[in-house]
Amino acid sequence: PVVCVHGSMSDQRVWDAYRPQVAARYRYIAVNQRYFGVQPWDDSGARFSQPMHAADLAAFIQSLGAGPVHVVAWSYGGSVATLAASQHPELFRSLTLHEPTIGSLITGTPEGKAAIAAFGGEVGRIRTV
Repeated sequence: PVVCVHGSMSDQRVWDAYRPQVAARYRYIAVNQRYFGVQPWDDSGARFSQPMHAADLAAFIQSLGAGPVHVVAWSYGGSVATLAASQHPELFRSLTLHEPTIGSLITGTPEGKAAIAAFGGEVGRIRTV
């Protein structure tokens, strides 16, 4: 299967245009993350977080019983998929990420802090004309 995960400010409908092409070759699944889409929330939204969404994604993939899946994710969904795959690599055959917002996943690590500092130094060297 190919599981498509939307970004923030959208829901599973963002993938509708891709469905025919993907479904011609794979089982196509587009998920709505909790607190997204048009369904009413079952609580106040206080639990909204990347870890919660990653746990939801992993549980959903596990419930498919289809073995490792290909995941295509966009923006916030890319962060969620990356976190879920880092915690449950056995569930993922591949990750295809478009504009993943993974900075939030690395800011607390020594490697992430070094990368962010190096990036800041490079940005500081850019001059506008």
